[in-house]
Amino acid sequence: LSGVNLPGASRLEICARSPLTGIWGESCMGGHFAPQLKGTGYDGIIVSGAADKPVYLVVTDEGAEIRDASHLWGKDTYDTEDALKEEVGDKRAQVICIGQAGENLVKYASVMNDRGSTSGRGGMGAVMGSKRLKAVVARGRKRPPLADEEGLKETRKKMNETIKFNLVAEGLSSFGSNVHMEYGMAIGDVPTKNWREAYWEAGPDKLGGAAVAESILTKTHSCYGCPVGCKRIVEVKGGPFALAEGPGSEYEAAAALGTLQRMDDRDANHKANELCNRYGMDVISAGSTIAYATEAFEEGLIGKADTGGIELGWNRPHILIELIEKTARRDGFGDDLAEGTRAMSAKYGGEEFAVHVKGMECPMHDPRSLWGMALTYATSIRGACHCSDANLYTDMGVSSHKDLGLARSWPYRAKGKAAQTIGSQVKGVIANSAVICI
Repeated sequence: LSGVNLPGASRLEICARSPLTGIWGESCMGGHFAPQLKGTGYDGIIVSGAADKPVYLVVTDEGAEIRDASHLWGKDTYDTEDALKEEVGDKRAQVICIGQAGENLVKYASVMNDRGSTSGRGGMGAVMGSKRLKAVVARGRKRPPLADEEGLKETRKKMNETIKFNLVAEGLSSFGSNVHMEYGMAIGDVPTKNWREAYWEAGPDKLGGAAVAESILTKTHSCYGCPVGCKRIVEVKGGPFALAEGPGSEYEAAAALGTLQRMDDRDANHKANELCNRYGMDVISAGSTIAYATEAFEEGLIGKADTGGIELGWNRPHILIELIEKTARRDGFGDDLAEGTRAMSAKYGGEEFAVHVKGMECPMHDPRSLWGMALTYATSIRGACHCSDANLYTDMGVSSHKDLGLARSWPYRAKGKAAQTIGSQVKGVIANSAVICI
């Protein structure tokens, strides 16, 4: 359904063997690229082999062309996107690209579009980097063929009406996905201090969606065809973490680069998020790996001789920023961090507090609070993933599987969780195959 004007149908899947896990990898992004690709007449692109030098791919409704990207190698994703739009001479062209993290084969490097839309999980950016594929540019004017145009209009109308009167959609529109920080913390679902704490009052007070809306939010942004507009645009006008107007932290970044570090500096959190966007690096895996390393440092498993003299610790925003930069460049201790939590714990020890499933760091939802998420993580084909099925909202009681004939499974009860997870996977497979925002 990508490219069809339906809410949530703006998405793209990037798939490859994951360099982080060694198994199947897929990563979904929103934004505005998928409709342009659909407009070229192509439903997908298969990239095989590797180029001898950096290249980018241009796809239009007239065909595809590989062009030299040597002048772009070393640029971050923001500068790359701006340069390519100017180079192809069409502001409506859309770009997916990698930054320095993908070029340096950081195992959890991401692919970026529209500055804040991220194919984040599993290292798809490193796969592009290994192929020396800096970017793909798409510009298409073809309209996707429809079997039932009137039926589509009716479906769109129903979806928009549902969204208009839906509490979850209203919360996402008002506060972004970071609306979860407040009620997630209340139920023990927001990991803090490398998953050692389940409640931290300063988290929502300083990092939550409401706090951001009251302070640094300048406007909102949406993916193609979506009336929700959950993306945050922020600006930090001064201080050590000043930030030009641009994409702000969504929930996963607010937690992984905030509460997981037991860091309550709002501006530093958004600066860390921006750096991950610019370098092209998954905020979940980056934050999780740094949190593991901090605990390992506390436990004496990692020392200053390993870190190059850096003293790791909780709530140290300048250290967080420094480690992100070092990771993207594989500089010093950053070379270890770039390998991910599983590899680091195999090298230094502390595997009992290296939080991952199948090599993929867990998203910021705690299965000790939402028991169904334990089954979600354990059975997801790509490792710890909260978007492979619909269990997250089902566990919170926001949605149900009555339509599948399944009774509700109550919180903190094992009964019914397996059936609930199966039902959630049925819906997740449908949504993700159609490539609709879960």
